[in-house]
Amino acid sequence: MDTTPAERYAWLVRAALSGGRVPRDEIDRIVEAAGKSYKDLAYDVLAGPVELPTMPGDKCDHCGGAIRVTSSRRAGSVLVRYLGCRACGRKPDRHRQVVPAWTVPKKTRKNRPTKVKSESP
Repeated sequence: MDTTPAERYAWLVRAALSGGRVPRDEIDRIVEAAGKSYKDLAYDVLAGPVELPTMPGDKCDHCGGAIRVTSSRRAGSVLVRYLGCRACGRKPDRHRQVVPAWTVPKKTRKNRPTKVKSESP
C-alpha cells in the first residue's frame, strides 16, 4: 500500500478523532515523515473537522430518517455508542461516539410488584 506522508498523517488524525489506538512509534514515524510537529498534531486533533460530528436526532443523508443510537457497549471507563438510521439502516460517516461513562446515566430497574401467594384452604 503506497500512501503519501500527507495521507498517512490524515489517517492518523482520523484515528485519533475516532478514539483509535495507534502505537507511539508509529505516531513518531508518521509525524516525522509528514514534516509536522506534535503541536500540529494536537491542533489538528483538538480543532477537529469543520463540520460537527453526527449526533442522535440528525437527519439521514440517504433517506431523511432520524439517526439513532443502534447499540452501545462499555469499554473500560468509556461508553462506545454506534449510530445508524432506523429507517434505512445506513451508518453515517462518523458513526461511532466515544463518551465518558460517568456522563451517561445508569439504567434503572423498574420496581415491579411482587406476587403474593394466595393461601388455599
